[in-house]
Amino acid sequence: MNIDDFVNRLPADSIHRNTIEMAGGAVQRFRQQAADVRQNRKLSAEGHAAEIRSLGQKLMPFFSELKAQHAKDRKALDDRKAEFVLKPPQRDDPEAFVRAVEAWELRTKIDALPMADRIRLALDDSEIARVIIHGNPILTGIDDTMRARIVQNELEREFGADQLKAIRDEASALDVVDAALQVSEQQLFAEAGMNQPNDQKGNQS
Repeated sequence: MNIDDFVNRLPADSIHRNTIEMAGGAVQRFRQQAADVRQNRKLSAEGHAAEIRSLGQKLMPFFSELKAQHAKDRKALDDRKAEFVLKPPQRDDPEAFVRAVEAWELRTKIDALPMADRIRLALDDSEIARVIIHGNPILTGIDDTMRARIVQNELEREFGADQLKAIRDEASALDVVDAALQVSEQQLFAEAGMNQPNDQKGNQS
Protein backbone atom coordinates (compact mmCIF):
# COMPACT_ATOMS: atom_id res chain seq x y z
CA MET A 1 0.00 0.00 0.00
CA ASN A 2 1.36 3.41 -0.98
CA ILE A 3 2.09 5.75 1.93
CA ASP A 4 0.05 8.47 0.23
CA ASP A 5 -3.00 6.25 0.58
CA PHE A 6 -2.65 6.48 4.36
CA VAL A 7 -2.16 10.24 4.28
CA ASN A 8 -5.27 10.70 2.15
CA ARG A 9 -7.36 8.78 4.67
CA LEU A 10 -6.83 11.58 7.19
CA PRO A 11 -8.45 15.04 7.15
CA ALA A 12 -6.34 17.76 5.57
CA ASP A 13 -5.93 19.50 8.94
CA SER A 14 -4.99 16.36 10.89
CA ILE A 15 -1.78 16.75 12.88
CA HIS A 16 -1.09 13.05 12.32
CA ARG A 17 -0.49 13.46 8.58
CA ASN A 18 2.99 14.75 9.41
CA THR A 19 3.94 11.52 11.19
CA ILE A 20 2.95 9.42 8.19
CA GLU A 21 4.69 11.77 5.76
CA MET A 22 7.91 11.65 7.80
CA ALA A 23 7.85 7.83 7.84
CA GLY A 24 7.17 7.65 4.13
CA GLY A 25 9.78 10.30 3.37
CA ALA A 26 12.41 8.37 5.32
CA VAL A 27 11.72 5.23 3.30
CA GLN A 28 11.82 7.18 0.05
CA ARG A 29 15.18 8.74 0.91
CA PHE A 30 16.50 5.33 1.87
CA ARG A 31 15.46 3.97 -1.53
CA GLN A 32 17.36 6.73 -3.27
CA GLN A 33 20.44 6.13 -1.14
CA ALA A 34 20.20 2.39 -1.82
CA ALA A 35 19.99 3.07 -5.54
CA ASP A 36 23.11 5.22 -5.32
CA VAL A 37 24.93 2.43 -3.49
CA ARG A 38 24.04 -0.06 -6.21
CA GLN A 39 25.61 2.29 -8.76
CA ASN A 40 28.93 2.10 -6.93
CA ARG A 41 30.97 -0.29 -9.06
CA LYS A 42 33.76 -0.39 -6.50
CA LEU A 43 31.63 -2.58 -4.28
CA SER A 44 30.79 -6.23 -4.81
CA ALA A 45 27.23 -7.54 -4.57
CA GLU A 46 27.96 -8.48 -0.97
CA GLY A 47 29.34 -4.99 -0.39
CA HIS A 48 26.21 -3.42 -1.84
CA ALA A 49 24.01 -5.54 0.43
CA ALA A 50 26.08 -4.71 3.52
CA GLU A 51 26.08 -0.97 2.81
CA ILE A 52 22.33 -0.91 2.12
CA ARG A 53 21.68 -2.89 5.30
CA SER A 54 23.78 -0.38 7.23
CA LEU A 55 21.73 2.49 5.81
CA GLY A 56 18.55 0.76 6.93
CA GLN A 57 19.89 0.17 10.42
CA LYS A 58 20.74 3.86 10.77
CA LEU A 59 17.06 4.68 10.26
CA MET A 60 15.83 2.48 13.09
CA PRO A 61 16.28 5.12 15.86
CA PHE A 62 14.20 7.52 13.76
CA PHE A 63 11.37 4.99 13.47
CA SER A 64 11.65 4.28 17.18
CA GLU A 65 11.09 7.98 17.87
CA LEU A 66 8.02 8.04 15.60
CA LYS A 67 6.58 4.98 17.34
CA ALA A 68 7.30 6.43 20.78
CA GLN A 69 5.42 9.62 19.90
CA HIS A 70 2.58 7.54 18.49
CA ALA A 71 2.41 5.61 21.77
CA LYS A 72 2.19 8.92 23.67
CA ASP A 73 -0.64 10.06 21.41
CA ARG A 74 -2.46 6.77 22.03
CA LYS A 75 -1.98 7.15 25.80
CA ALA A 76 -3.31 10.72 25.67
CA LEU A 77 -6.41 9.46 23.84
CA ASP A 78 -6.94 6.71 26.42
CA ASP A 79 -6.73 9.32 29.17
CA ARG A 80 -9.35 11.44 27.40
CA LYS A 81 -11.63 8.44 26.87
CA ALA A 82 -11.42 7.62 30.58
CA GLU A 83 -13.17 10.91 31.33
CA PHE A 84 -16.24 9.88 29.35
CA VAL A 85 -17.68 7.39 31.83
CA LEU A 86 -21.17 7.08 33.27
CA LYS A 87 -20.23 6.63 36.89
CA PRO A 88 -22.55 4.86 39.33
CA PRO A 89 -23.44 6.59 42.64
CA GLN A 90 -20.62 6.56 45.18
CA ARG A 91 -21.14 4.24 48.13
CA ASP A 92 -20.30 6.96 50.63
CA ASP A 93 -22.96 9.23 49.13
CA PRO A 94 -25.61 9.77 51.88
CA GLU A 95 -28.33 9.74 49.25
CA ALA A 96 -27.07 6.57 47.59
CA PHE A 97 -29.40 4.30 49.58
CA VAL A 98 -32.43 6.37 48.69
CA ARG A 99 -31.48 6.35 45.04
CA ALA A 100 -30.86 2.61 45.19
CA VAL A 101 -34.38 2.03 46.52
CA GLU A 102 -35.86 4.32 43.89
CA ALA A 103 -33.83 2.58 41.20
CA TRP A 104 -35.09 -0.81 42.37
CA GLU A 105 -38.69 0.38 42.29
CA LEU A 106 -38.13 1.82 38.85
CA ARG A 107 -36.52 -1.42 37.68
CA THR A 108 -39.55 -3.44 38.70
CA LYS A 109 -41.70 -1.11 36.63
CA ILE A 110 -39.33 -1.48 33.67
CA ASP A 111 -39.51 -5.27 33.94
CA ALA A 112 -43.27 -5.13 33.47
CA LEU A 113 -42.99 -3.23 30.18
CA PRO A 114 -42.73 -4.78 26.71
CA MET A 115 -39.14 -4.78 25.40
CA ALA A 116 -39.82 -2.11 22.77
CA ASP A 117 -41.17 0.23 25.46
CA ARG A 118 -38.20 -0.44 27.74
CA ILE A 119 -35.78 0.56 25.00
CA ARG A 120 -37.79 3.61 23.98
CA LEU A 121 -37.96 4.84 27.57
CA ALA A 122 -34.27 4.20 28.11
CA LEU A 123 -33.40 6.30 25.08
CA ASP A 124 -35.75 9.10 26.16
CA ASP A 125 -35.32 9.09 29.94
CA SER A 126 -31.89 9.45 31.54
CA GLU A 127 -33.04 8.05 34.88
CA ILE A 128 -34.31 4.85 33.30
CA ALA A 129 -31.17 4.63 31.17
CA ARG A 130 -28.95 4.79 34.29
CA VAL A 131 -30.98 2.02 35.96
CA ILE A 132 -30.39 -0.21 32.94
CA ILE A 133 -26.73 0.76 32.55
CA HIS A 134 -25.80 0.12 36.17
CA GLY A 135 -28.25 -2.71 36.72
CA ASN A 136 -27.91 -6.43 36.22
CA PRO A 137 -28.67 -7.31 32.56
CA ILE A 138 -30.52 -10.42 33.71
CA LEU A 139 -32.92 -8.28 35.72
CA THR A 140 -33.46 -5.62 33.06
CA GLY A 141 -33.76 -8.08 30.19
CA ILE A 142 -31.76 -5.79 27.89
CA ASP A 143 -29.25 -7.62 25.67
CA ASP A 144 -25.68 -6.43 25.13
CA THR A 145 -26.40 -4.85 21.73
CA MET A 146 -29.26 -2.70 22.98
CA ARG A 147 -27.41 -1.89 26.19
CA ALA A 148 -24.47 -0.58 24.14
CA ARG A 149 -26.89 1.62 22.20
CA ILE A 150 -28.37 2.94 25.45
CA VAL A 151 -24.90 3.62 26.87
CA GLN A 152 -23.89 5.50 23.71
CA ASN A 153 -27.09 7.53 23.79
CA GLU A 154 -26.58 8.41 27.45
CA LEU A 155 -22.94 9.37 26.86
CA GLU A 156 -24.02 11.73 24.10
CA ARG A 157 -26.71 13.17 26.35
CA GLU A 158 -24.24 13.85 29.16
CA PHE A 159 -21.08 14.83 27.30
CA GLY A 160 -22.31 15.94 23.88
CA ALA A 161 -22.23 14.17 20.53
CA ASP A 162 -19.50 16.46 19.18
CA GLN A 163 -17.02 15.54 21.91
CA LEU A 164 -17.66 11.83 21.46
CA LYS A 165 -17.26 12.17 17.70
CA ALA A 166 -13.93 13.91 18.24
CA ILE A 167 -12.77 10.95 20.33
CA ARG A 168 -13.86 8.47 17.66
CA ASP A 169 -12.19 10.51 14.92
CA GLU A 170 -8.95 10.66 16.89
CA ALA A 171 -9.03 6.91 17.47
CA SER A 172 -9.56 6.30 13.75
CA ALA A 173 -6.69 8.64 12.87
CA LEU A 174 -4.33 6.85 15.26
CA ASP A 175 -5.32 3.52 13.73
CA VAL A 176 -4.30 4.90 10.33
CA VAL A 177 -0.97 6.12 11.73
CA ASP A 178 -0.36 2.74 13.34
CA ALA A 179 -0.93 0.93 10.03
CA ALA A 180 1.21 3.45 8.12
CA LEU A 181 4.14 3.06 10.51
CA GLN A 182 3.94 -0.72 10.28
CA VAL A 183 3.88 -0.67 6.48
CA SER A 184 6.73 1.85 6.25
CA GLU A 185 8.90 -0.13 8.62
CA GLN A 186 8.12 -3.40 6.85
CA GLN A 187 9.12 -1.80 3.55
CA LEU A 188 12.38 -0.62 5.09
CA PHE A 189 13.20 -4.05 6.49
CA ALA A 190 12.41 -5.79 3.21
CA GLU A 191 14.36 -3.39 0.99
CA ALA A 192 17.33 -3.20 3.35
CA GLY A 193 17.53 -6.98 3.67
CA MET A 194 17.07 -6.77 7.43
CA ASN A 195 15.35 -9.30 9.67
CA GLN A 196 12.16 -8.05 11.25
CA PRO A 197 11.75 -8.17 15.05
CA ASN A 198 9.45 -10.86 16.39
CA ASP A 199 6.70 -8.36 17.25
CA GLN A 200 6.69 -7.09 13.65
CA LYS A 201 6.35 -10.63 12.33
CA GLY A 202 3.51 -11.25 14.74
CA ASN A 203 1.64 -8.20 13.47
CA GLN A 204 1.73 -9.59 9.93
CA SER A 205 0.12 -12.92 10.88
